[in-house]
Formats: sequence, C-alpha cells, structure tokens
Amino acid sequence: MFNNLIEFNQLYKNFSAFKNIHKNKKIFFFTVNYDWLKFCLYCASIMAIRGCKSTVTFNKKWDFNNVPQNTVNEIYNKYIKPLNQNTFGQDIKILEIKESKSEKVLPIEILNKIREQVNIDMCHKYHMVDIKKISNYKKIFFDTEKFYQDLANSIFNFLRINFYDYYIIPVATNYGWAVCRIVFEYLKLKYVSIEGSISFHDNKIITCENYPVVMFNSYSISKEWGKYKTNIEKINFDKIKKKNIEDLNKIYNTKNKSSL
Repeated sequence: MFNNLIEFNQLYKNFSAFKNIHKNKKIFFFTVNYDWLKFCLYCASIMAIRGCKSTVTFNKKWDFNNVPQNTVNEIYNKYIKPLNQNTFGQDIKILEIKESKSEKVLPIEILNKIREQVNIDMCHKYHMVDIKKISNYKKIFFDTEKFYQDLANSIFNFLRINFYDYYIIPVATNYGWAVCRIVFEYLKLKYVSIEGSISFHDNKIITCENYPVVMFNSYSISKEWGKYKTNIEKINFDKIKKKNIEDLNKIYNTKNKSSL
C-alpha cells in the first residue's frame, strides 16, 4: 500500500494546470494509526495537485484495540521509518512527533482535559465501564497520563512556532488524536476531524454508523451525509447522549470482550 502511495504521489507532477486552485495553502495533519497515516498522505497528495503544501505528522506509539505492539513496530520499521520529505517531494513533508518532557508545567486546562481523557481511553481499550476494577489500574492510569502529557507538550511546542491554514485529524475523540484536539482547543486553532460518532461534538466532517471512513465508498459517504443533513434539526442530543451511555455499558461489559 505504501508503494502504491508513493507511485500515486508522483502523478501530481503531471497536473501542473491545477496548481493555482489553492496555491500555497498550508495544511497540518496529525495521526497515530498507520492506516490513517496512509489516508492522510493520500489526502496530502491530492491537495498537492491543487497547489497546497502539507505537513503530515504522526506519533509512532499507539496501543489500542488490542493491536500487538510487535506488529506496530514491524510496520513502523518496514514502511514508516524509511519515509522522508524527498519521498513525496517538496509539497509534502512527513514528520514524526516524538513525545518529550516539558521543561515547564503545561497549562492547567490541558492537564485537566488530559486526565479526563485517560480514563475515557482506558475504558475503550479494556472494553469496561468501571476500569478501576483492573488490579493495576493506578499504574496504567499514571503511565498513560504521563505519555499523554509528554505528547501534548511536543504538539504544543510544535504548533506554537509552526502556523497553518488548515488543521486536520482523523478522529478527535480518543487516544493521541484527542491529545492533539486538546492542544488545538487550548491554542484556539480551528480544526476538523474526518470521522466520529455523532455523540461527540468534535468538528467532524462525517459521522458513521458501522465502518471507518477509510473503508467507505463514495455511495456510502453520500448516503451518510444525506441522512445527517436531513435530520440535523431533529437530533435530540440529550437523548443520544443517554443512549450512548447505555451502549457503552453494553460494549464495555466485562463479559463481552468483543473489540470495538
């Protein structure tokens, strides 16, 4: 897939007539999942055809949905590590954002939101509502919180000195994506997320019921978007929130170990 991406990227050199559509607009992408990294790079390639310059950033450490870490490392070493700016040309820069300890304490607003996010993500990872039932809960919590703080510090410092016209993340509700969203919100940067549950207000482009956007075809996207536009004024968000909590209790029941 990454080889196909590199070949696809080379095509934009043949479309110079489109270069002035959005000339020199700067786009920032951030992701943590390698499937989404490919998707973001495809998007950046398309936008290069339209005259934009993209910085596609990622953090290689991600641990959710029971993905074996040796698989993550294998994909990173085989496909991600060899990538560099020259691979995609001057219009697309790929950059690994490594978590780093802050010399100063992060703003309290960021720290508070990170603490809330840790427990949400632990529930998602272990498929349980009452995550405190796990015997080593405190260690997992504080290890995750420390990682999120270090990641937030790196993103925070990067975005304070690098400015873009558009900021995009695949999902804004969980894991490293949510950490990035928290920094966006603190810095008052307008952003969009590509997909997500309708229960979360996170500036998403599209909501979906069954599949991630990267698996959608054009027909299903049009269908979902049409339903959303038609029903937006009828949506009872309080009712959705209540149902979401009920569904979470079913999904994270300790007797139900099915993956999200």
